Amino acid sequence: MVRAYLILNAVLYGAFAAYAFLNPHLIADGLGAAETITSDGLYELRGVYGGVSFGIAVLCLLGGLYAKYARPALLFLLAYTGGYVVARIFALPLDGVPSARLIGFSAFELATALISALCLTRLARAG
Repeated sequence: MVRAYLILNAVLYGAFAAYAFLNPHLIADGLGAAETITSDGLYELRGVYGGVSFGIAVLCLLGGLYAKYARPALLFLLAYTGGYVVARIFALPLDGVPSARLIGFSAFELATALISALCLTRLARAG
């Protein structure tokens, strides 16, 4: 189960990395910033959304293929997506209710954090 979960995340984050790197204008449009985005903004979107997601995909793939990387990959997924969830919750009183798209991202991040925690528990019990 853990290996399949990590490989699934490798595929999802890898696909998103490619999409974000190749289509930063669409990412900016989805955030409502298409009219004001600069080349620096596009550069940043490619790096943060594309580059970081690519790094996550590589770590998850390593964790799915080699047992010694499973725990670090799961810890990273838990910290990364859990951090997003916490920040989004604290942002609610500051920014109001987000769009349905961002609520969907939040649901994905919460599910990923919870499943990662479950997988870490399973690994700890397995020894």
